[in-house]
Amino acid sequence: MRPSAEDVSYSGTRIGRLMNRGILFGLALSVGILILLSAEGSATYPPVTSGNIDAYDMSTLSAGKVKDFGPSALDLTISGPSSTSTACGGSAGAYVFNGVTDKMSNTASPLASATSWSIAFHAKPTLLSEVNTYLLTFGAGSRAVLYGYHTNQYEIYDGSFKASTTIANTDCHWIIFTYDSGATTLKSYLDGTQITTTNTVVTLSGTGTFYVGTSGSADFWGGTLDELYIYNRALTAPEVDCISNNVCTQNPVVTTGEGTIITCSTTIVNGNLSSMGSSTSVTVGFQFGVSPTLSGADNITVETRNSTGTFSLNKSGLAESTFYYFRAWANGTNATYAQGAILYFQTLACPTICGSDPYSPSNLWSVGFLIGVAVVLAVMGGATHNRLFFILSGIAIFFIAFYSGCMGGLVPASLVVVVGMFAILEGIPYKGEWKK
Repeated sequence: MRPSAEDVSYSGTRIGRLMNRGILFGLALSVGILILLSAEGSATYPPVTSGNIDAYDMSTLSAGKVKDFGPSALDLTISGPSSTSTACGGSAGAYVFNGVTDKMSNTASPLASATSWSIAFHAKPTLLSEVNTYLLTFGAGSRAVLYGYHTNQYEIYDGSFKASTTIANTDCHWIIFTYDSGATTLKSYLDGTQITTTNTVVTLSGTGTFYVGTSGSADFWGGTLDELYIYNRALTAPEVDCISNNVCTQNPVVTTGEGTIITCSTTIVNGNLSSMGSSTSVTVGFQFGVSPTLSGADNITVETRNSTGTFSLNKSGLAESTFYYFRAWANGTNATYAQGAILYFQTLACPTICGSDPYSPSNLWSVGFLIGVAVVLAVMGGATHNRLFFILSGIAIFFIAFYSGCMGGLVPASLVVVVGMFAILEGIPYKGEWKK
């Protein structure tokens, strides 16, 4: 029995509906996958990347953890804090800590081996007068960033209180601490403005669990935490301003290259501009002088560049056998500046008529041989009364004077010439004939 026209029409409509539902389901699944991939893998990096080891935007997850975009990859396990879209403005979200049990953690401390460091976080406390809480703990309670141990202050603590930044309200603030171990200088910043500078030794390095919002099982901090960046070096003031206020005037990056084609009076020194920083044009050059610290050195501009690359300086008029010191520098816009390491070289000794080494074995042998010849000829002249031998002895002495000038300078050579002249005068006959 054949299906009726109505049956065929109904079947076609049903198949069409099923196909439409399948298409819609596929589209919904695709969108869901894209959203998931976006949440799992979209990269948000800090405005300053040089020296960054950990970067948390507090809005991106990886396998249910707060993702660390820094090279340490210390993703944070979430134990209680709730996400919020009401962030401090730096990213798409943040986390709220209840101040009772909420915390995040990783079994490794980001500052385990760092001696110099910077810690930058964008946060606001729930209560201005909150007391005795730990915002960050680096492996042990004696290595931490505290809040409220002193009124309204974030502080660096390594067994004693080292530096602090006071806030006046519960608004979002950028708090940044920097420490230069070489200069033993600890600085604190509030929203890009430097608050304190302290000359002290600070130790936050060490192994152990990294906690956010607690010392481990107590001292819970309450508030909203947005970005958190950790560095293995001390940030500069322009870099702090870049992070805090998005005024990112990055310094260029330049390195000093070895001197090449070194002669007794010339050389070529080299540099490499590897980053323009935030500048569209960068002027490069060298400091060049004879002081190891480049005190009083010449400051020589080579060129203005619009892209990265190498540059060189041909330097002439140098003194022979002299140590020279130099370093490359780069000057960008908005008062950005960088310089490379100080390197040095020694010019060669200039070649003389005796060769590049006056005291070479061949020269010494020649002098010894000529002295022997001069003495033998003088003795023969005296023994035979033949003046020709004295003249030949004087000529040999003149050759000795040639080498004396190379080895000892003008005075020794002049004395030898005088001796040679006496020898030749002795050989000149009194009456125009050779005396026999």
